[in-house]
Amino acid sequence: MADRSLRRMQAIRRKGFLVWTESGMKEVGLSEKRQFGRSAISISSAKNEYESFQVVVAPYRANDSLRNVELEFTDLVSKRFVIGKEKITCYVIGYVQIRGATKPEPLFPYNSFWSIMIRQKIADAQPFWITVYVPPNAKAGSYSGAIKVSTKNAGENHVKLKLRVWNFGLPNTMRLKTHFRFRRSDLRSLHAKVQDSAFEDVLFRYRANAAEHRVSCQSTFTPPYAVNRTGRPRAHYEIFDKEIGMLVGLGMNLFCIHPDDLGERISQKDYFQLLMKLRRHLRRRGWLDITYLHLDGSLPLHLVMDQAKIAKAKLPEIKVVADLSVEHRLSKITELADALILRLDSKRFASEKLLLGAMGEVWIDVACRPKVHGSLCASLHLIDHRRLFWAIWSFGAKGIVHDWALPARGSVEPLLYPMENGPMNSVRWETMRDGIEDYEYLCLLEERIHALSDSVNRMTISRQTKSAYLEGKRLLSSIKAKGGWVDVAQKREQIAKILSFFSSRLD
Repeated sequence: MADRSLRRMQAIRRKGFLVWTESGMKEVGLSEKRQFGRSAISISSAKNEYESFQVVVAPYRANDSLRNVELEFTDLVSKRFVIGKEKITCYVIGYVQIRGATKPEPLFPYNSFWSIMIRQKIADAQPFWITVYVPPNAKAGSYSGAIKVSTKNAGENHVKLKLRVWNFGLPNTMRLKTHFRFRRSDLRSLHAKVQDSAFEDVLFRYRANAAEHRVSCQSTFTPPYAVNRTGRPRAHYEIFDKEIGMLVGLGMNLFCIHPDDLGERISQKDYFQLLMKLRRHLRRRGWLDITYLHLDGSLPLHLVMDQAKIAKAKLPEIKVVADLSVEHRLSKITELADALILRLDSKRFASEKLLLGAMGEVWIDVACRPKVHGSLCASLHLIDHRRLFWAIWSFGAKGIVHDWALPARGSVEPLLYPMENGPMNSVRWETMRDGIEDYEYLCLLEERIHALSDSVNRMTISRQTKSAYLEGKRLLSSIKAKGGWVDVAQKREQIAKILSFFSSRLD
């Protein structure tokens, strides 16, 4: 063992640079160096899931710099299937100053200008964020591949990549409801240099990016209603149907009707007549079950109360959501709402647990606001962002809300940044997707346990299936007891093994 370590040290000195791997739940500091870091990474994933990790490169000597660093990927190969290297995405992690600390935040696409500039000269530890997408038709089993890290002045090195694909898949539509509002006006301001004829392509990139990150983006599509020159509202569905149909096909699980999408005020009577027409249209298209009326908190309280009362009386099929994250005065309409938006941070989860359990459907506002930290605040650790979704599940919350994901209109610590013709991701944006997929793992196991409960009581299943059932039930109970603040990697692995067993025995 000592001889092997010595040979590795000598090889590192000859090549002049270090390469090691990290999970997607650890921040890598600029000054961090590991002489004996892992030169291999093992990850696991369900089918139709994204799984991320990091490869870190650093010069061996403090005064040296690496020139023209390049990463090359091979296909991931198993005995029965090949996941092509085109399913692997690579970003260069950038650093920003946040409250006096240097934090990893923007993700520069590998071939973008800033990525190329960073890779030309690397003097400190430089992490690369790598995401593997496992397609739905992939075969379960063990896959292997490699990452070649080459430099102009210090030779090359290799990282072994091992992937285990579980014998179950994630659906296209997640169970966690997501409300991320990307206003067209904000996007137009962020991409003011883009010509009008090309702006629809920019919108498409934001929609596709949101779908890839399991997020239902609101307000990027054309509203199904408008106000004409005389001030009267009218419905028009052609463009709306095309855009919503595409988003639903990509996994959108929530559509909120926002009164302020009209752009100007209309009478309550006209508005609800318009909604009644929209309800009929949504029912015909099969979208009514994902539709909510988002009450307008900027109106006087008596008008908001009127909105809720009329909606419940005349539009019972359209669910009502009330935002209590800022406007606590709306608590008077709690009994009229089907869903409530609450603002909880990690310090308040325990004290609010009983409140959550008593309210029914609850969505959690995770955005940062001026002088108020959010649950996806950049000053928190990545592992805390990941655990957030386990905590949300453990308290029975059904959705998350983030209306400030773009750097516009006073947003604080946005999750996306504008590039020339589309969005640029952040580390928190990627970690959020991993958390949403973790939430789906928990829901899948809970669903399996519930489906098997009758068979267990009737003793009509095998001993092995009953053992897996009891193990899964104990696992879910322990996660709920800890409020979700668990060893994410370990618990996720345990859940995946149980789900794979159920899939192989019951499907």
